[in-house]
Amino acid sequence: MSDASRPKIILFGVILLAACSSSGRQSLPSAPAEPIATVTATDAPATTESVPPVATPPVTQPTTTEPAPTTTTTTTIDPTLPTPWTDAVAAFDPEAEPRVDAALGLFALVFGAIPGAPEPPQDSGASGDVTIAVRAVRGVWDQLSAEQQAAVEEALHPKDAAIHVVGEGRRSAPPDAKLVAAINDAAKNQRAAIAAKIGNFTGKLTVVVAAKDNAKHDYGVADPEVRPDGTFTGNCTITIFPQAQTGAEELLNTIAHEVFHCFQFGAYGSNAGWARGPKWVTEGGAEWAAATITLADKSTGDRWDRYLRNPNKPLQNKDYDAIGFWAHLAESGVDPWGVFHRVWAAAGTPAAFDAAGANTDAFLDSWGSGYVRNAALGAAWDTTGPGITPTAFAPTAVALPASGAVAKVAPPFASDVFVIETDADVLVVRETSGHARLSDTTIDTPELGETRFCRRPDGCACPNVPNDIPPAPLLGRPVLALSGTPAGTSVSLEAVTLELHCEERAKQPVRAHLDRPASTGVLEGTVLDLVSCNGPYGDWSGVLRLGGLSTGGFEVPFKELPVAFSVGGVGVRTVPVAVAGVVPTPVFDVAVNYDLQVTVDGSTMTISGSGSAATDVFAIENVLPGLAPLPIEPAPPGVCPAADNG
Repeated sequence: MSDASRPKIILFGVILLAACSSSGRQSLPSAPAEPIATVTATDAPATTESVPPVATPPVTQPTTTEPAPTTTTTTTIDPTLPTPWTDAVAAFDPEAEPRVDAALGLFALVFGAIPGAPEPPQDSGASGDVTIAVRAVRGVWDQLSAEQQAAVEEALHPKDAAIHVVGEGRRSAPPDAKLVAAINDAAKNQRAAIAAKIGNFTGKLTVVVAAKDNAKHDYGVADPEVRPDGTFTGNCTITIFPQAQTGAEELLNTIAHEVFHCFQFGAYGSNAGWARGPKWVTEGGAEWAAATITLADKSTGDRWDRYLRNPNKPLQNKDYDAIGFWAHLAESGVDPWGVFHRVWAAAGTPAAFDAAGANTDAFLDSWGSGYVRNAALGAAWDTTGPGITPTAFAPTAVALPASGAVAKVAPPFASDVFVIETDADVLVVRETSGHARLSDTTIDTPELGETRFCRRPDGCACPNVPNDIPPAPLLGRPVLALSGTPAGTSVSLEAVTLELHCEERAKQPVRAHLDRPASTGVLEGTVLDLVSCNGPYGDWSGVLRLGGLSTGGFEVPFKELPVAFSVGGVGVRTVPVAVAGVVPTPVFDVAVNYDLQVTVDGSTMTISGSGSAATDVFAIENVLPGLAPLPIEPAPPGVCPAADNG
């Protein structure tokens, strides 16, 4: 067993024994004569080596004479549904100009009424880590009144804070000392585990086990120590609320999440820096880190559900649910631990996205598709990560008429997935910008430039099209995934009939050319090069190259004579072509004239006819190089830029 895994297992056992009875239900130790009023603290370790846990023996619960707890009825609420808390977190935009009213309102949802803030509801729905509320008020600290600052400090660090836990019936009583020791040891070990990966922060870590007993569901919060000028001293306090003290997973995960925030404080360095960190960086990163080095808890699953159900929610609007972003970054080959410091140093989502290494083919080619969680479509159509749930996104159905078009767009830093329903013979991807992926389980490709797919079971071959290669089959209900790059992603689809497809294929750029080898006195080179940008029955242009001689010091360079003609119709077509020009030599100029017949049958070109050559001294009739039938081939890329897009 590795040193890294041993602290998790030992701490899990210690906390489980301290927090639970042998029946698995919560139990309360009886209250001592005097209330405990202690805050535990851990100093910064001298090195980044893992700190072993304290070997604490199992706890024997004392006998209690308190009456049996009152049975209460609990209503289960879907944690992925909006609440006042989630709405307020969504409205909080650290990348925009900070607002005092929004910051105080967010803080009040967790800690209760604050002067000048709206009266919070009885239950805000706050759950898990609530550090985001602290950084909201820290970001406007200089704009708060002295009364508001005092209220915030009292809420975060109450002067009469006794260490308590909440048990069955929501009664308060001091915890067993072994549980407090286990929490303290867990914090030290989580700090050491994170420091071993990214380096330590410099200050003292203080752990407060809160006495706060209310109807909310807060797990924990982290708060930096701040100098009068708004910079951080390096010291950090994390508070563990009663809700996180009811189970081992919740406790370990919460501690790790809050300790990770302390590392972020050290990197951001001040109220201003910390307040402007993107939510997906600060909260999503802490969620991923905590679930990776400890145990995923119920809140982890809630975050995953929110992520997997909302691919079209832009990354800059994600917070705790950005755990999925960091998990996908890891599975696409980038270790988040290795980029956290670069991301924290970046200003704003675009810069942080680049710093994370997410603006790459490896990440973007499978970001959108991973939400589907269907590996049958290909490995890129699933995602994984610590604490992931079975939740999957159901692609949105898009009807594409047999002869019609549709365009789909994913905004910057967002994704979307669609299932294409169409009776088209051929599905044409006309234009793609950004990163998209298409699959029907047989084909799975992110290469969607100008692409065609055959939807007919009997294929999509085109007669009379030179070197025709039918498009690959794409049957069933293909799924299209878009990954929003920093500039967004768009895809334009068109459904066409086989007849129209073949007409378009027949108009693709083609070429006919003849190369001659070198021989005695004759230079190697191309002697005929013709291109049609609208197919073999289209408009041809190019050159006939004469000359290219070299013998006994007599040199005749190549001379290009322009050639142009049009071929219409289908089948076998013959058209007359006249070519004339002058070929200079060292002795005299030679005037040449050709009366040609060019025959095209769709796949080959044959040239015949007669010609003459004349100088001031002599004339030659019926001179014409013999040209065997030439294959008509696809033109090289870039020869006809406009036609290449058709």
